[in-house]
Amino acid sequence: MNRRLKIYLDTSVISALFDRRSPEIMKWTQEFWKMIEKYEVYVSDVVVTEIQETPDVELKENMSKALRDLSQLEVDENAEKLSRQYVRYGAVPPRYRKDALHIAIATVNHIEILV
Repeated sequence: MNRRLKIYLDTSVISALFDRRSPEIMKWTQEFWKMIEKYEVYVSDVVVTEIQETPDVELKENMSKALRDLSQLEVDENAEKLSRQYVRYGAVPPRYRKDALHIAIATVNHIEILV
């Protein structure tokens, strides 16, 4: 039995599906999306919140629809603590705290691939 790899998508991947400013990246992301069922795909509360904060109504709607079939992970105390450690020890610069949180969520949930 072949086990599907677990992947975590951060908000930029969901956004890239619809970003006409970068047609080449949008095309690659759409091609990737066509194969997404090969993976066990996760996003987190952080991704959902970032999408909800998107000022462009049409983009927000499109990104929200893209999330419908994806599993959502909650931010827990372990992920919060680990993300602070990433920043504290310089693995992630302080201005990228949310990125540290994405990495930590993927790590504590044993996700093999972070996109």
